[in-house]
Amino acid sequence: MPKTTVVLGEYDYLVQEGVYLAKQIADAGVPSTVLYYYGMCHAFGEHLGDFPQAEDLMREMADIVRR
Repeated sequence: MPKTTVVLGEYDYLVQEGVYLAKQIADAGVPSTVLYYYGMCHAFGEHLGDFPQAEDLMREMADIVRR
């Protein structure tokens, strides 16, 4: 698998599954990163202009892609 980034929001209804997925990826020896955003819900990245954290996430993802 390619290097993987998992994004989790504290109040995401799938946060438990995301944590489990990230663990499985790491256990498989795949280079991975977990980005955890406190106070955020599921799909918060789609709320540009509403949540400052969404803008932070987009910057972070752009940096990851550039690397």
